[in-house]
Amino acid sequence: MARSARFRIDALSSVIATATIAIACASARSAATTSSIEQCPEFRAPSKSLQISVQQTDSSRPNRARPQAQVITAFDGRPIGRAVLSASRSSLDTTHTDSSGRAFLSASVIRTGVLVTQAVGYIRRRDSLPLPLSPGARLTVPLDAQGLDGPCSGFAVPVTPRPP
Repeated sequence: MARSARFRIDALSSVIATATIAIACASARSAATTSSIEQCPEFRAPSKSLQISVQQTDSSRPNRARPQAQVITAFDGRPIGRAVLSASRSSLDTTHTDSSGRAFLSASVIRTGVLVTQAVGYIRRRDSLPLPLSPGARLTVPLDAQGLDGPCSGFAVPVTPRPP
């Protein structure tokens, strides 16, 4: 009889311990997810502003009449190739910069006056453009480098459990 009572107490203790650990893990996971989401704005304020210049258009070259953008690093002004320019984050009408960081603006950007610029390793930015954009407009878009730490970095750290 004493042996079955001891078994009941041990079983009850293990159930309580397991439930306590499960609740603690769930609340820690929830707190980490909530704080990460609340701390991370979708767009951060850029360190340098967008620059717009207007050049004379050449009527014999129609592509020169379209507004262009050059994406550069905010730190030292180097061009960023393969950056994505669009009117919104989910827009299908996107353009990509070439190796010199230049691209013609898409029709949706020219129509809406909103320019979202993003590149791997850099903080995404969103700018409002003055409408109407003149055909010879040249935009210089500086992007800030993305940090590799903190909850807003966008980089995941793989965690592997240790073997027992």
